[in-house]
Amino acid sequence: MLDSGTTDGLARGGGFYFGAAMGRGSLDVDCGDCRERPRLSEGLSLTAHAGLRLNERLGVYGEYWLIRWSDRDGDWFDDADIHSITQQMISAGAQLWITRRLFLRASAGYGRHTTDIDYSKPENVLFNAAGDAAPVPEEPKEKDGSSSAMATSVGLGFELIRTRGFGLSAEFRYGRTRADNKDRDVSTTAASIGLTWF
Repeated sequence: MLDSGTTDGLARGGGFYFGAAMGRGSLDVDCGDCRERPRLSEGLSLTAHAGLRLNERLGVYGEYWLIRWSDRDGDWFDDADIHSITQQMISAGAQLWITRRLFLRASAGYGRHTTDIDYSKPENVLFNAAGDAAPVPEEPKEKDGSSSAMATSVGLGFELIRTRGFGLSAEFRYGRTRADNKDRDVSTTAASIGLTWF
């Protein structure tokens, strides 16, 4: 039930709050010269946040958001080994409680994308004596494929359990890290269960 008002014992005024969330996250990476790949939709999403409620409806907060994916996939890498992809975001923003249970978040900050090997590139094509095209795959380069850029995120949550000092919520987040040179643009989403103490 979407309750409202501030007259009962569950009302929350100003004050410090903190919490964390865990769920399923996805990554969509566009790195320009990389081979087109499907969205990675089975990552682990973890967040931690701390903030200050200015009043019953408005708060400011800082957040750390991590999505990690680890698997083998020939559409992403040039070999069959297990590799990891990580997207991290540190941001600050505002949180608005639309009702006593429903809230919105928006933040801006710094995002960092890391992979333990270069992503697959389109194949080079050479022609043999018969005129047939012969793809020549490039050898993967073992290096830290990291990039950093400005990032933004928005979130929507609903408190399934609510007391004066605690909330358990279902949350959805969307984030975007966009490099100025478009070297590696990353979109992230997550569906999580969050815990917050007030």
